[in-house]
Amino acid sequence: MKTYRFWFISTVLLALVDQLSKAFIRSAQPPGCRTPVIDDLVFITFIPNYRGFSWFVPDQPQWVEISFFFLRILLLLLAFPLFTFYSAQGSAGRWSWIALLGLSGGILGNLLDGLFTPYTTDFIQIGHSPSANLADLFAFIGLFALAAEGLSRWRRSAFSRPGLAAFWMRAVENKRAFLAFLKNYMIRGKGRQK
Repeated sequence: MKTYRFWFISTVLLALVDQLSKAFIRSAQPPGCRTPVIDDLVFITFIPNYRGFSWFVPDQPQWVEISFFFLRILLLLLAFPLFTFYSAQGSAGRWSWIALLGLSGGILGNLLDGLFTPYTTDFIQIGHSPSANLADLFAFIGLFALAAEGLSRWRRSAFSRPGLAAFWMRAVENKRAFLAFLKNYMIRGKGRQK
């Protein structure tokens, strides 16, 4: 229960920091204005982003945005049970924690955008790249940590059967084990509520 509380509070705090930074930028910086922070490398550039994640996929159909919205909710709901599953197996390291908190805080921060404005407030710009925000940065750190955890786990596992077939068999075994764990996790949760 302590672990769950820590994850929940940390996720909410990261999303709150993200939302406060966006509110500050909206009040202090006019849209399109570019303020250098580190010479010609990092800028604060407030861009009201009406297309969300789709700035790199112009003219995408509406169903893609709706699908992506529900995918983010699903990822947020499954993040802690998945972390708990790997922790119970003894294979969740410190990178797992960073991945869990970064991805959860980033996803929640970007999901909350629709409550306050009809657009996403992007303001961090590196060079001439598209602008991003703290939630995007948290998610990027989470993805980096997830890749580092995967690499660390791959090095520790030392497959006895190398190749794609062994990888696929292990993935199928993990999927079955996770679904059984998730079912038990949900039943335990209902038992605690009664």
